[in-house]
Amino acid sequence: MWELLYKKGLVWKGKSDNSVRKVCAPGQSLSFCSSAWNDGKIRAFVPATGEPMYEINNAHNLGVTAIAATSDCKQIISGGGDGQVRIWNIGEKTQKLREVLKEHRGAVSCIKTNKNDKEGVTASLDGTCVIWDLERYVRKQMILDNTLFKCVCYHRGEYQIITSGTDRKQVVSQGGAETRVLLTAS
Repeated sequence: MWELLYKKGLVWKGKSDNSVRKVCAPGQSLSFCSSAWNDGKIRAFVPATGEPMYEINNAHNLGVTAIAATSDCKQIISGGGDGQVRIWNIGEKTQKLREVLKEHRGAVSCIKTNKNDKEGVTASLDGTCVIWDLERYVRKQMILDNTLFKCVCYHRGEYQIITSGTDRKQVVSQGGAETRVLLTAS
C-alpha cells in the first residue's frame, strides 16, 4: 500500500484469502486508512503501522465495491455489489450505520464527496450516476447512460462531474442536461 501524499510505502500486515477492492485515506492527516473488501467488510488501519483500528462486519451482502470518507473522517460512505450506498458514523470506538440509500440496480463502482461534504456522487455498473444530498440523505439528480460507469469525480469548480465507463468515453456533465465527450479512447 502506498501513501501518495508523501510517496512512501505504508506497512501492510496480515494474510487473507479475501481481496481489497478499494482503499481510501481521507484528509491530509491520514488518521486512518479505510478499505473495502469482497467479503462484505470494511476495515480501517493505522497508516503508519498497518495495525487494525476497526472492522465493520456485514457492511454489504455482496461485498463492498466502493468506499469514500468525509474530510473530517466522521463518516464513511460505502457502496456494495447489491447497489446500495450506506453512510456510516465513525466514532473513536463505535461505527454505526446512519443511512441506506437505494437507487442503483448494479454494483456501485465509485464514490466521491464534494469539498464541504454536503454532496456526494456515486457511479454504478447499472449505467447510472447519482448525485446525493448528504445532509438530507436523498437523491438530488440521476444521470443515465448506455455504459457501465467505472469512475466519477467532481470538476475543480464542483458544478460539473466527470465520468468514465466501459464505452471508453470521458464525459463532463453539468446539471444533467448538457454532456460533451472529452476523450474517446481508440
